[in-house]
Amino acid sequence: MVTVVPITHSFPEIGDEDASILIPEDICMAMGLDEEANYVRVSEVNRFEWPSDRLAPLPHDNARCDYGMVPKDFFLEIRKKLADVVRANKMKSVKVD
Repeated sequence: MVTVVPITHSFPEIGDEDASILIPEDICMAMGLDEEANYVRVSEVNRFEWPSDRLAPLPHDNARCDYGMVPKDFFLEIRKKLADVVRANKMKSVKVD
């Protein structure tokens, strides 16, 4: 079972802006994400059995779904926001098949 924070193109809903982190363009480029705005949704985690088709393959290599590592400072920002959401008891955990 793995737990992931989702990355989405969906702009945060009004009032929930603190539940998402905009991924900086340079990190998106380094990870191979597209040019649209990408957000880490920190108010939700998805849980599923691994291996799975729940992760999208790389656009240039359908055999891979690893988009790369995020820089340490950005990872720590995500971790802090996740902890804040958990402390506020606002975390949504979704088990997906």
